[in-house]
Amino acid sequence: MGTAFGAAAAGLRAVIFVSTDCQPEKLALMTQAGGWVFQVREGYAAAVDLSRAAARAFGWLDRSTGANPYTIEAKKTVALEVWEQLGRRVPDLMAVPVGDGPTLVALEKGFAELVSCGLADRRPRLVGVQAERCQPLTRAWLGAPAGPAELDPAATVADGIAVVRPAIGDAVLEAVRRGGGMVAVSDDQLLGAVSSLGGLADRSETVVLLVTGREVKVGGAPADLGRIAVVERLDEVERTLAGDR
Repeated sequence: MGTAFGAAAAGLRAVIFVSTDCQPEKLALMTQAGGWVFQVREGYAAAVDLSRAAARAFGWLDRSTGANPYTIEAKKTVALEVWEQLGRRVPDLMAVPVGDGPTLVALEKGFAELVSCGLADRRPRLVGVQAERCQPLTRAWLGAPAGPAELDPAATVADGIAVVRPAIGDAVLEAVRRGGGMVAVSDDQLLGAVSSLGGLADRSETVVLLVTGREVKVGGAPADLGRIAVVERLDEVERTLAGDR
């Protein structure tokens, strides 16, 4: 959604690829902002693959999370804001929801730069949080590869982090090795996930929980169905956009 609104503000066309189970409310916001939305039946990973192939084929800017280095550079500013808002202090531990992984990796980069600039003397421990029904990185952290039961994006309400194939998962695991870790929580625990971190945080420590999701509400017009198409191939994308030059 942010890509659609950002593109509109800059006078650019946004072409967004999502799975066919994307929330109708999100589709409405994307099209209300003027974006073109292509739905892919095979799911999120297939949508990412098709979007990247389209960017290469048509010469578009590839905004795919984790693939575009500006993603990390932009998200690292969260670390700077946390440091500033804590009175120029670094927390002891920070819990971060993880889907593709750029947010956690960017936080690691931001805090590392604060240390390298002499503005902080240490980095916080980072704990990545995944949904119990889609937890590839948590299972990798535990040394037990995820089976089908742990990789069902449609089975969790946390659709924003339900990613079967994280874009920069290896970088996430490397970032949490400095005293952090990965945990998975059920949908029932998502609002009370602090209890799942009991073994990783002490009562005397300063802990920051990064909240990245919110209820999506749509005002005004519903989704513009003329700007939404279900596709499987690049030629279908090209034909759909042929009249929108």
